[in-house]
Amino acid sequence: GLLMLFGGLLFYISSWYSAYEFLCFQRESQEADAVNYQNNKISIANDKLFNQNIASVLKQSYDRKISIFPKTDLQNALVNLDKITIEKPVFHSIVIQKDSLLEFNIANSHYSTIYYLTNFSLPYTGDVYIILKSPQNTFISATNHRRNSKVNLLKTGQFFTDGFMTTIPTDAMPKNEYQVGILQNAKNQFIYLPTNYKIRTR
Repeated sequence: GLLMLFGGLLFYISSWYSAYEFLCFQRESQEADAVNYQNNKISIANDKLFNQNIASVLKQSYDRKISIFPKTDLQNALVNLDKITIEKPVFHSIVIQKDSLLEFNIANSHYSTIYYLTNFSLPYTGDVYIILKSPQNTFISATNHRRNSKVNLLKTGQFFTDGFMTTIPTDAMPKNEYQVGILQNAKNQFIYLPTNYKIRTR
């Protein structure tokens, strides 16, 4: 009986270890894209055609108060980046890789540009988001935190470790050059770390 109980507990812990990261990322991604729509009327999680097709429906939904924009710390941080900017942040290298993704929809298929961003040094203090700023728009994208090994998790009690990674689709984003920045939750307070990295959408 004790052996079965121990085995079940081990299975539960292993399942939680595997699923926790995914659940965190889903929550953060949905909130980030809601903020994107709130500020830009664009969902970057979906392609350009989806945004065109859904635009009038979403506008009516919000105009009629069927849907509402929640007031969140993330939204507040995004509209106040200047106030939470760290002027001389510690440099954290970001590896940026450009790729193409074949998008399928009812009308046609086409290639869209995606970017993979990876960092190995940013200390984990809470949620991390990528900010993409152009003169006209500011977009936000959630990141996956790097997971601690099971041994380090047991030693430190910390599920995540330094660094992050994310994939950013750009099909719906207006053509422009965007400065890359890091929005980090540090001790329950967002701070903004601008970088010299840039990406271009087409």
